[in-house]
Amino acid sequence: DSGDVKFYGKWWPLPKQNAGCYEIGSVDDLFGFAAIVNGNIGAKKDSTACGKLVADIEFKEIGELWTDSLLVWVPMWNFAGSFDGNGFSIKNIFINNPSNYYPEDTEGAGLFGTISGGTAEKPVVIKNLTLYEGYINGGWNTGSIAGLINESNVILDSITADLYVSGYIKVGGIVGVISSSTVSLTNSRKIFSNAKMIPAYYPGDEPSIEKSLYGTYNIGGLISTITNHSHVRIVNNYVKGKLLAWNCGIGAAVGIADADTYISQFYAESDIEADSYAGGILGSAGGDVRIENSYHIGKVSSNISNFDGAGNVRGVVVGGIVGVNESYANIHLVNSYHMGDVTAVNGYRSIDGVIGVNHSDEVHIDNVFYPSSLYSKFPANAADSAMFANGSVAHNLHNYDNGSMIGAIWGQKVGVDPYPVFTSKVDGYTTDKKVSNLVLHTFEGDSNNYINHYTEGQVTSLPTVAREGQIFHGWFTEPQFLEDSLLFIDSSASGDLELYAKLQIKKFVISTRIFVED
Repeated sequence: DSGDVKFYGKWWPLPKQNAGCYEIGSVDDLFGFAAIVNGNIGAKKDSTACGKLVADIEFKEIGELWTDSLLVWVPMWNFAGSFDGNGFSIKNIFINNPSNYYPEDTEGAGLFGTISGGTAEKPVVIKNLTLYEGYINGGWNTGSIAGLINESNVILDSITADLYVSGYIKVGGIVGVISSSTVSLTNSRKIFSNAKMIPAYYPGDEPSIEKSLYGTYNIGGLISTITNHSHVRIVNNYVKGKLLAWNCGIGAAVGIADADTYISQFYAESDIEADSYAGGILGSAGGDVRIENSYHIGKVSSNISNFDGAGNVRGVVVGGIVGVNESYANIHLVNSYHMGDVTAVNGYRSIDGVIGVNHSDEVHIDNVFYPSSLYSKFPANAADSAMFANGSVAHNLHNYDNGSMIGAIWGQKVGVDPYPVFTSKVDGYTTDKKVSNLVLHTFEGDSNNYINHYTEGQVTSLPTVAREGQIFHGWFTEPQFLEDSLLFIDSSASGDLELYAKLQIKKFVISTRIFVED
């Protein structure tokens, strides 16, 4: 450019307060609220401010990215207050912060760039909010609601994210990264029906609805990465749409869970593709992880043929529920299933209907199902397509009871629902098979609960037992462990059963070299 240039400044009016909360009814109000949170010129900084939508908000409709004059959202930083969507929506929010804007693991992209604050007594609360037909492109730490939650106590409830989200590393449909925090994510969803596509700056790199949540590493339909001794509770959420990682670490719920993570009543209808570390629900487990009453429908795949490996895993790894279970993980998979292909084209690959690769002795699997067309090295239940469709799998999930958790949420209307869903009633399935009691003895102090019944006339997988420093060798019909071990109850079994778990202390070999100087 040459010649004289004129620039015009824009000053956002500050929203009005009502009962201690700023009422936000327009784009101007939203920018004004951000000015208060960020402490911009003309506004007294208050990162603990309360904001509440009082109307739907619509940004200028997104058009040609590099030719239109677009109103770009500047995220709120270090938010520690509350934000109530009040059932209203924000449409066409636009963020374009490519990777070179941010150094590694610093800031984030989202409605809130960073959340930092809250206590157990007074957590940060963001709820009742819908974001749709928008475009969020970040570098490190990208999520539609928050790029990074750090050293915080946060409640996220009733969030709908129906927009395009992408970034370089650590991209989540709702949250990018959770670090050193306690977070509850409930009653929320990431879907892709209204993801707005924008022509890209570089020809040939155009976004498409086929990759409306994508990035390079650590991609999660809800949350990208959970780390640094965080405690995260994910209950009653779902994801719909394709997820793509150019490299490794992807799951429909969470990409990488390296801290305490609890997932319950989650489902995804999504095809997932990555080079490696790909799982239907979780890409990689590295902490205390529990997944129960959850399911994934769709294909999990790796389509790269020349990938040597990542981390301590050679080649590519793809799993129906979890991609990789690290050696320092303690994972529990209970009353859940995966249905769909699990594939890879690489010459050296690890494919499993449940967990792609397991490096840990701390694995507890109980009443988990996967397609019989797949292979699993774990004692889970292989079910053919007819069993998923005719109510058989739903019946087993619905009637699960381990004394502390039940499967009553499961249901299926046979002939209408092609697989088990969360309707709490199995309709159209009848069986004359008898249900008998099952008593499982493990070890003193075991805090896990196990299935307490089985259905006669069908093969039933037995749960695995996890104890630190010990190896599980299967179940036995007597406490002396003299007969052959069992991993399944055979279809010919009948009557009440009592089984005993054999655990053996892991043996270690310690080598010592002594060097003596002359």
